[in-house]
Amino acid sequence: MRGALGGYVLSKPPAEILVSDIMNVLEGTVEISDCIDETSCANMDCCATRLLWVKIKDSIDQVLESTTLADIVVDYDKLKENREGVKMDKNKVYMDYAATTYVKPEVTVEMLPFMQEFFGNPSSIYALSRDTQLGIEKARNRVAKVLNASKDEIYFTGGGSEADNWALKGVAFALKQRGNHIITTKIEHHAILHACEFLAKNGFDITYLPVDQYGFVNPEDVKRAITDKTILVSVMFANNEIGTIEPIKEIGAICRERKVLFHTDAVQAVGHIPIDVKEMNIDLLSLAAHKFYGPKGVGALYVRKGVKLENLIHGGGQERGRRAGTENIAGIVGLGKALELAAAEIETENRKLLRLKDKLIEGLLKIPYTKLNGPVDERRLPGNVNVCFEFIEGESILLLLDSMGVCASSGSACTSGSLDPSHVLVAIGVPPEIVHGSLRLSMGSGTDAEDVEKVLTVLPGIVERLRSMSPLWREYQNKEMIAQ
Repeated sequence: MRGALGGYVLSKPPAEILVSDIMNVLEGTVEISDCIDETSCANMDCCATRLLWVKIKDSIDQVLESTTLADIVVDYDKLKENREGVKMDKNKVYMDYAATTYVKPEVTVEMLPFMQEFFGNPSSIYALSRDTQLGIEKARNRVAKVLNASKDEIYFTGGGSEADNWALKGVAFALKQRGNHIITTKIEHHAILHACEFLAKNGFDITYLPVDQYGFVNPEDVKRAITDKTILVSVMFANNEIGTIEPIKEIGAICRERKVLFHTDAVQAVGHIPIDVKEMNIDLLSLAAHKFYGPKGVGALYVRKGVKLENLIHGGGQERGRRAGTENIAGIVGLGKALELAAAEIETENRKLLRLKDKLIEGLLKIPYTKLNGPVDERRLPGNVNVCFEFIEGESILLLLDSMGVCASSGSACTSGSLDPSHVLVAIGVPPEIVHGSLRLSMGSGTDAEDVEKVLTVLPGIVERLRSMSPLWREYQNKEMIAQ
C-alpha cells in the first residue's frame, strides 16, 4: 500500500511477501523478448538460444518465488556486518590494531580455494600448479599497483621482520666492498635494531640518529650523517608505538641525491596512508599482511629495479631466485586482496579514525597527570593514541583493562614481555619516572564510538584505583601537602 510520504507501507509481514509479488506489481512478470528484428521465426520453438533463455527465466522465477522480503533484509544485514568489520564478543573492545588485525571476510573467501582446490606447488609444470602461479602473480600485481611499483619489484616473504632483515643484510653484504656504513634511527622496530646489532658484530658501522620530542627524524641529520662509506639509510615510515609519520619523501630525496640506498620499514603504514615509492624516492620497502586485515605469516619486500641485494634465505629458485622456500600461496593471495581492499578504503577509513582518535585523546587528557606521546597533528597515524599516566605501571593498567573486556598494549607487541622501558619513549625524552606508565590504544576497521566511550568510562577508575595503591602517588601527594 502507498504510504503518506510516497513510499510503501507493508500490508503484511515481510516473511509473507515474495519478491515475485513485488516484481509483478511494480514491473510485471519476467518474460523473454522476441528476436531483435521483430520478425516471426518458424524455428522459435526449437531455437537453441531461446531455449537457453527459457532455462534462465525459469531459474530467475524460482529465485523470485522462493525469496521473501525478510530474506533480503537478513542478507543485507550480513553484508553490512562484513563491510563494517568483524565484531568480537560485544562485551569486548579491541584497541590493539597496531599489534595485529583480523582477516576480513572477503580476504578469507579469496584465500580458501588455494587451501583446498588450487593446492599445487607453484614450481611444478602441470595445470594445477599454473593456477597457483596465477594466484601469486595476481597478488604481486595488486601490491605493485598500490605502491606504484612494477610487479617485478615485489618479492613475497614470511612477514615484516624477514623483509626488514633481508633489506638490511642483503644490501650490507651485497655492497660491503663499496662501504660499511649504515644509518638508522633510535626508534626503529626491533627487527631493524637487532639486524643492525648483528651487522655491527660483522664489521659494519651503524649510526643511530636521534629524534625530537614527537619522534620526528630531522632530514638534515640524515644529510650530515652520510659519508663516502654510507651504503644504506633505513628510516621507518610510521612508528608502531607513537604513530609518528616520518618525512620519508624528504629523506628519500637526500639519499637519492647522495647515491645512497634508502629503505623504509612501512609495516605500520602500508594500507593505512598513501605510499608512492617512485615519488618518495624509496629503494626498498617492507610490509606485512596482518597489519591491514590480511593473514599472519606473510609479507613482502619492494626492491627497486637495479638494487643489488644478497639473498637472505638460500635453497630453491622461488621468487625469481631471490627468496627460497615453497610459497605460502593462500597467504600471498590474502595479502594481495587485503591490500587492494585497504587501499580502496583509506580515505573513508581515516576520516572515521581521525574523529575517534580526537575524541579518545580529548577524553584521556581529562585524567589528571596524563601525557600524550607523539604528534598531535596530521603527521600521526589516524588510529594511534599513546599516553603515559604518572605514578602507575602500564602493565597493571593492561591487566585491569583486560578484566573489563578492553584489549590494549603498552607498546610494541614484539616486546610486550620485556620489563625494559620503551626505547621509543626514552628516545623522545619521556622522563624515566613516567615512561613505565605508558598505554597504547590503536583503532581500526571494527572500532566505533561505543568502543571509545567504553574505554573513557572504565579507564579513569582504573587509573584512580592503581594510584591509590601506588607509593609514588602517595609520596607526590605528601610533597604537595608540605609545599602548601
